[in-house]
Amino acid sequence: AGWPGWIDVHPLSDLGDGQATQLKVALDRFQDQIARLKSQRQHLDRAIAELQRASDHIAKKITAR
Repeated sequence: AGWPGWIDVHPLSDLGDGQATQLKVALDRFQDQIARLKSQRQHLDRAIAELQRASDHIAKKITAR
């Protein structure tokens, strides 16, 4: 199985280390992407919560009329 298309992993030439260098580069990239996605998820969760609160507030105002 190959890497998912959105993961940028460029093959490295065989450096004679049993792919250890290539695997380390891939691991570093994966861990960086995980950190970025977790940060984005936190921002999205906050934005969704704020929008939900505003929607609930507006819905209550409409219902109260």
